[in-house]
This record gives sequence, structure tokens and C-alpha cells, in this order.
Amino acid sequence: MQVITKQRMSRILGDGFVNQLETLQPTPQDDRWRAIPWMTNIMAARQRSAKEKLPILMWIMVGNPQGCT
Repeated sequence: MQVITKQRMSRILGDGFVNQLETLQPTPQDDRWRAIPWMTNIMAARQRSAKEKLPILMWIMVGNPQGCT
């Protein structure tokens, strides 16, 4: 398996493309939502919410998560 370095990608695709690609990569700031202790049990979430006096965010979705319904 051949590793594609930034220099090789630059040579093939150009500096502009590589710079644009780097700006699209998620930063540690963008991934902060992963630190949230998400819960899938609504009753346990309600109990925890009441105990900690914090609101609940419910994310409800019907259908294919890729929008291919």
C-alpha cells in the first residue's frame, strides 16, 4: 500500500486543492459534541435531567439517516 504524502498530493492535484482540503478537515473544536454523554434510554435521561436540573435534547428521526427515503 502506497502512502500519499501532502507533497505528492500537491504535485498531482495542485496546492489550491490541498489547502482547501485541509480547511475542510474537522478540528478538535468541531468534535466537541463527541464528549457529550449521549443517552438512548429516555427514562434514564429524564431521571438524570431531573437530578442534575438540566434540559434534555431529543434528536428524533424517521427513515433512512442518509435521507434516502
